[in-house]
Amino acid sequence: MTRPLFTDTDSCAEEVSLALARSRSVPEKLIAIGRMWSVQIRLAELGLRTRYPRADEEERRKRLCAFLHGREVALRVFGWDREQEGY
Repeated sequence: MTRPLFTDTDSCAEEVSLALARSRSVPEKLIAIGRMWSVQIRLAELGLRTRYPRADEEERRKRLCAFLHGREVALRVFGWDREQEGY
């Protein structure tokens, strides 16, 4: 086997994981990526709700945009600057 990808995973477990990933079809891989992206968005939303419990839905949407895409995009899309609003 080549050099391990993960230092915290047993090499046998890593081989099994990689074999399973390689056996998936392209549509299955794309579905998995979509699910991972959805989880990432939900976790980011939960983190923002925890940090800014008084923020309304509009502010949370702007903060999520700034978090995911950066200050410049949030400024362009919403005219909202996380540095002025406190990020």
